[in-house]
Amino acid sequence: RLPTIQELVSLVDFTKHSPSINRNNVPKCHSSLYWSATSYADSSNYAWGVYFGDGGANGNYKDVSRYIRLVRNK
Repeated sequence: RLPTIQELVSLVDFTKHSPSINRNNVPKCHSSLYWSATSYADSSNYAWGVYFGDGGANGNYKDVSRYIRLVRNK
């Protein structure tokens, strides 16, 4: 499944940049936007994503191709 925005933001390591993630825990990550499953409250055409270049989270138009990182329940 796609992670929630909270789950995706929890992967951000603000001491790192381009990508802003611990590569020991997540070795394959691009400095790009990754989708979350969380819709943007102001518009159903948008969803939250995290840009792993700097770790910022923002709403993005759903019709744009972006990366995904899947998670599974334990």
